[in-house]
Amino acid sequence: MPEPRDERPSLGWYAYAPLSGSVFVPRDRSAGEPAPAVPEADRLTVMLMNDYGADWPVWMLFDPDVDAAVDAAVDDTLAARLRAWAQVFDEHYHYERGWDDRRVAAQHRAEGEALRVALAAVLPAPLRVRLAYWETNGA
Repeated sequence: MPEPRDERPSLGWYAYAPLSGSVFVPRDRSAGEPAPAVPEADRLTVMLMNDYGADWPVWMLFDPDVDAAVDAAVDDTLAARLRAWAQVFDEHYHYERGWDDRRVAAQHRAEGEALRVALAAVLPAPLRVRLAYWETNGA
């Protein structure tokens, strides 16, 4: 594994990718730095993905138009399903041991696929949904 590089900031937020040794530091938009160019395909992709402690498993690239489109398209029933899916992940998936029950893992994966289809069905074109299902340990 590469050693951390010296350009890691001493203060503030950064992300270190240990396999490549890359360091990612957010740009200071208040200083007038331009926003990085985001490919159109990525800007229009909504990610369905769990993360520890996140009760809302829908992620996008901080585009206000995409955020508003998702908010407008998701009704209370779908929102409840999305939150329940995230809650099952929080209650049954451990970062070291994985899933505590294979049946729960299988149901969770199937519900993720169903939620991807349901979310894609309500979002306006050209938005698309990608299920980023990484929690396969113990399944």
